[in-house]
Amino acid sequence: ATVGLRRLREKAVSTAASGRAICGGGQHSLVVDRCFVAVLGSEREVGCESADGATLGFPCGVTLVAGGSRHCAAVTEHQDLFMWGYGGDGQLGQEVAVQLQPILLR
Repeated sequence: ATVGLRRLREKAVSTAASGRAICGGGQHSLVVDRCFVAVLGSEREVGCESADGATLGFPCGVTLVAGGSRHCAAVTEHQDLFMWGYGGDGQLGQEVAVQLQPILLR
């Protein structure tokens, strides 16, 4: 667990230094590395299955990420919007309580 956390922190520092996207949500952080978003935190709803966090893949380059209280958003280079996390109050734009993987909003 410590090794994964250390790698994620190192990625966050190098990502921030390279000008790629990085942000924080309620109890999680998001780090972008082209077609992947690394999620670190304690919220299972945003894809964190363990203390090491999770890495979520996307079909093309992610250019922007945002973190809410218990939900996340990512915008790709093709201007596609993906959402995931807790959506019990409509945060995801879908009628779904929890979405563990990113879904494309249309």
